[in-house]
Amino acid sequence: MMRITEGNLFAGMRLVLPEHRAAVTRWQADVRRQPPPALAEDVWQEMAYTWAAAEAQQRSLRVRLYTPEGEEVWEGLPESRGGELWLRTAEGRRRLDRGRVTGMEAGAVSIARTREFPVP
Repeated sequence: MMRITEGNLFAGMRLVLPEHRAAVTRWQADVRRQPPPALAEDVWQEMAYTWAAAEAQQRSLRVRLYTPEGEEVWEGLPESRGGELWLRTAEGRRRLDRGRVTGMEAGAVSIARTREFPVP
């Protein structure tokens, strides 16, 4: 039990209305949001090299994408078509938004001819 002298006299009598609870939840979500990272030019060049090497060697690629709530990771086979970047994943083809890409790493194994990623 808390003592009155500890400075929290009304903690046990606190009442939160539903609309206030919703406002507090929205405020906490806004505080947790992260601003998009600013990447240096050499990071972009390194990612372009990684993409080109993975595409040429038909190797998997793990791409990290920015979202306000945190980071999202896609993994699949890279493809470049018509100036756009695509990633062939187990769920299908996904177009990459270059503005959301924060990093990428080449996979250790070739996934070009597996059942999950059939080559047309």
